[in-house]
Amino acid sequence: MTPTPAAGETPAAAAPPRKPRKALGQGQWAMGHYTPLNANEQAKRDADERVRQLLADAQRDADQVLADATAAATRLRAEADADAEQRRATAQRDLNELTKQKDEVARHLAQMRQLVGSLLPDGLD
Repeated sequence: MTPTPAAGETPAAAAPPRKPRKALGQGQWAMGHYTPLNANEQAKRDADERVRQLLADAQRDADQVLADATAAATRLRAEADADAEQRRATAQRDLNELTKQKDEVARHLAQMRQLVGSLLPDGLD
């Protein structure tokens, strides 16, 4: 509820006119002026530039660390794959050799059974 003007007063006389206020974000920086007006503004400008530089350096360093880690992981994976393949090939060679030996032993046993079977009398088989 607004107060009503006293008798004989006009509404304009009741309240002094307000001074227009500067809208937020309308300072010299927002208006496109980039020359600092005082030491505080210069300090802010220098700090902003320093922050931008620090962020750029941090991003570059992070990218380098990521690239190095990716390269190391790729190298380790290749080494592990090569080692696993070498072990698999060695195991396969060992398996083939053992299978060959087993087959030779089985052949010799069959020959021995045949030889011994021919020497034994007929009732002992």
